[in-house]
Amino acid sequence: MAHSVLLLNPPSLPGAVANREGSAGMGALGDPANPFVYPPHLLATAAAVLRDAGWRVQGLDAVALKLDADALLARLPKSELLVLPVSYATQAADRAFLNRLREQKPLARVLAIGPALSYAQVDHAFSDLVDVLLMGEPELALPAAAARLLAGDLAPGRAVNPYTLAPEHYTTDGLLAELDAAPMPAWELFHGQEHRYPFLSVLSSRGCPAGCAFCPYVASQGTRLRCQSPGRTAAEMLHTAQRHQVSHLMLRDPVFALDRNRVLAICSELRRQQSAVTWECESRPEHLDSRLLRAMHEAGCTTVKLGLESADPAVLAAVGRIADERAAADYLASVVAVVRDCQQLGMVCRVFVLVGLPYQTPASVEQTAAFLRTLRPIRLHAKPFHWYPGIALAPVADSDLSGQIRRLHDAVRQRPSLLRRVARRLKQG
Repeated sequence: MAHSVLLLNPPSLPGAVANREGSAGMGALGDPANPFVYPPHLLATAAAVLRDAGWRVQGLDAVALKLDADALLARLPKSELLVLPVSYATQAADRAFLNRLREQKPLARVLAIGPALSYAQVDHAFSDLVDVLLMGEPELALPAAAARLLAGDLAPGRAVNPYTLAPEHYTTDGLLAELDAAPMPAWELFHGQEHRYPFLSVLSSRGCPAGCAFCPYVASQGTRLRCQSPGRTAAEMLHTAQRHQVSHLMLRDPVFALDRNRVLAICSELRRQQSAVTWECESRPEHLDSRLLRAMHEAGCTTVKLGLESADPAVLAAVGRIADERAAADYLASVVAVVRDCQQLGMVCRVFVLVGLPYQTPASVEQTAAFLRTLRPIRLHAKPFHWYPGIALAPVADSDLSGQIRRLHDAVRQRPSLLRRVARRLKQG
């Protein structure tokens, strides 16, 4: 008889929303008043892998369903094994749930997964509460890990490198060698009658060679770009939109447009299939130009996320965003060009800026604000820098980060919104 497994996204704690998929799986905490949480892509893919291996699989997203620990445990379905993600940023919520689980179900067998478990600061926090921890990119090693856990063949409380369980699928550092090998995510276990996400996600490439010293994506996915084939990416986008009836997808790649030819091939296939799905992506500004943006727009891309981070050349160079200060002019010019081209095409360009970076001074924040006044992006996201394991930079102790964020947002609020401009024209006409 097939073994049974429950894939579970554990609850949040009161006052914050646990986003375990955020920051490349290193985790983030959202504001309950304005929550943003990624759908559980890791669990949906893990579910498909286990199901293909013959397991009876169930899924439950306690964050999406807004269940606390007691409400979740009261409705927890029976299974031989519980698989759940943990992250660095959500450690408090993860441990709180696991402690409650151990109180009520002390014999439950628990397998924790997530890229943050590659770091001792995280795996030590859970070694006393779970049976096995699977680090790195765990998807294709899960059937072996789950079977060996139930058989008692894995040392309890130890972090396991997936390479040791499925070397045919992994590099020695626990990263997937071939992204096309993973099946289509089993979103139907999480996205259904009880809860429907506003969008679903596709992770078509991982890793980034840019070398930004503040980036959790490198800590989680490494510096080598690994990509799905264009055909597989287009097929997954179409399958996800049609099978699960969603109209919008989020491409979760850290640098989607780094391989220009791959992006053009994806767009060509989406146009050939006459896809109606819309999508958004993220990349560095120098990866994009007017021709590529037009091809993306014609293939359904509505939004591009762009990391500006700072407009101070000294800060950009110090944190590894650019090679040296001499490269700043070209870098900032590429940001201007992408924002302009997106506006001309009718696309949204979301510009991201960090505060609290090392070497950042009030003067450099004001320099960034001045650049934003000229840039005038439609959407600005100013956020504090968060440290994660694997990141060389340390955050700067600054009590006025919220004031810096307000200053940056105020720099672009002078631009009337589209609705205000339309209203003004109607009034004048």
